[in-house]
Amino acid sequence: MITTQYKITLPSDYDMNIIKARVINNGHKTDGFDDLKYKLYLITEKGKNHNLQNSYCPLYLWKNHNGLNKFLFEGYYDNILTSFGWQQVQVGIPLVNPPTNISPYKYLFHLTKPIPPQGSLRNTKEEIVKDLPKIKIQNLC
Repeated sequence: MITTQYKITLPSDYDMNIIKARVINNGHKTDGFDDLKYKLYLITEKGKNHNLQNSYCPLYLWKNHNGLNKFLFEGYYDNILTSFGWQQVQVGIPLVNPPTNISPYKYLFHLTKPIPPQGSLRNTKEEIVKDLPKIKIQNLC
C-alpha cells in the first residue's frame, strides 16, 4: 500500500464552503478508481479547533502503484493543478494495515520517526511499530 497527500494552504479569508462544495460535487469522480482503497478529503478551517489556517489536504490510500500512477500521470490530477497550482505530493508507506472501515473515525494522524543510516533495514519496521507511542505526532492537514 502507498499513501499520497498534498496540502493546499488557502488564504485566511477563503470561504471553505467552496472546498466543501467541491468535495460534494466532485468527490464521487474517483469512486471505484483503479487501486484506490480510501480517499479522505481533510480540511482545516482557521479559528475552528484552534486551527491557524485554512487548508485542503486530500489523502489517498492506494493498494499499489498502478492506480496512483494513472491518477498522477494520466490527467486526473490535472484538475488540482488547474484549480490550485503546483502542489507537492507527499508519498508514504503505511507500516500497519488500516482498519477495514474508517467511517467512524474523526481524526487521522501521521506518525513520523527518523531512521538513522544503517547497513540494513531488516527488523526496522518492527522497531518503529514498537516505538509508536514515543513517536512525534503531526496533524495531517
